[in-house]
Amino acid sequence: MFALLLLFLTQPVNAQQTPVQADSPNSQESQESASRPRKRIFQLTRLDYAAGMMGRAYPPGAMFYGTLGHSWRLWGHDPVPSLPRIGPGPSEIDGSPLWHYGYVRALLNVQTAFVMNRVTAELEVFPVSILGFAVGQGVHQTPAMSQQFDCKLDSACKGVLDRTSIRAQALVGYQKFFGLLVARKEWIRQNASAKPFTDEGLGIRGAPGRDQFVSMNGAFGYQLDSKWVTGIQFMKARSVILSEDSLTSLFFVTRFSGVTSYTVAAGTFRSDHVKLSPTVAFQIHINKARAISLF
Repeated sequence: MFALLLLFLTQPVNAQQTPVQADSPNSQESQESASRPRKRIFQLTRLDYAAGMMGRAYPPGAMFYGTLGHSWRLWGHDPVPSLPRIGPGPSEIDGSPLWHYGYVRALLNVQTAFVMNRVTAELEVFPVSILGFAVGQGVHQTPAMSQQFDCKLDSACKGVLDRTSIRAQALVGYQKFFGLLVARKEWIRQNASAKPFTDEGLGIRGAPGRDQFVSMNGAFGYQLDSKWVTGIQFMKARSVILSEDSLTSLFFVTRFSGVTSYTVAAGTFRSDHVKLSPTVAFQIHINKARAISLF
């Protein structure tokens, strides 16, 4: 599956200043002291939640998902009040670049296709909002049937996988151009089976018992205006022990409207089990309470 990229882009805003009435020096000093924020390690906490649906034509598949997060701002300004519910926002807040802050965020992600279910908990640590890492732990129930693998002959399609992960990600931007890179490594353990386990989303298998998956996801794009974004995306995945790999390449267009974004994409998919084939994909994402993260 491809993932939606929630992006910030570069539309400057003008800060409004409130006039200050003249007062005595002692009164002004007292007011400034009272209004000056105290320095704390965790300056602000914020709850966020979202839901959506995504799918692709080949290999065929679709799923619903939901996310729930809670963040603690470490330093800098709070960007959320200056951002729309979804999509691009201003490049500056009160004269400082939008990305001048850091945070820690706890995240719960639930995915279901009814025949497939997955729950993952993660802790994100971003010393700077555009650069950080996350550690996670999840449980993945895989489906009994597959369009990519031979479940009767050489693949253990149905099962439960225990997945421990670490990821690093970085965001860059210049004017209306942006780039996002996400690297992930997973340590996956399988319930008892003598056959390789499967991952329908990535299109690869892991060695019986346990394996490690390494993936790289990148996107490069351009903001057409405040409502439209377009670009290219790729995802490369590989199993370390079994040495299988896959590659998805897509051209995407995203429209932002209210609290919802709509993405359509077209491109190719190939793996050790599927020859290079055309595919199309879509995603509908509803952002009810925006996260502190920029992506």
